[in-house]
Amino acid sequence: MTNWINDEAQKHAESKAQKEQSDYLINFSNYWAGLINQIKSDVEQINNQPIWKDALDDKPITVKQVVSGYEILKSSLPSVSVIIDNQGKTIKVQTATIKDSISEYQTKIEDLKVESDGGRLYLKWYDKLFIIPEDASRYILSPIIEALKR
Repeated sequence: MTNWINDEAQKHAESKAQKEQSDYLINFSNYWAGLINQIKSDVEQINNQPIWKDALDDKPITVKQVVSGYEILKSSLPSVSVIIDNQGKTIKVQTATIKDSISEYQTKIEDLKVESDGGRLYLKWYDKLFIIPEDASRYILSPIIEALKR
């Protein structure tokens, strides 16, 4: 007969060790720098891609450091501002869009949770997972790409 108390204690110890490993990986990784570098690289590619370059009306997308993180800005209409803020175990993504000169900004705020599977880091939004940095950059920049398609 199995001692269920020992089984539960063992499960708890394994879960605790896994959480500690995940916390260590998140706290001591360079995921934020990697994500910012990926975003900057992707923005440069967007700005130089002929179809998107034409849609930008000679106003390239910019990435700049702001007080609360980084802002990625597409200034030509429809304009999009994405501000990303590293809050430790979450990244706040605030997106503001304006369709035309008479519209008001529409805003959306998401808190993407930084998680680890023991090896790679990813951002989690409900049931969606975005591997850092590639998939996360694509997700963060998707409102800008959608605005370029209009």
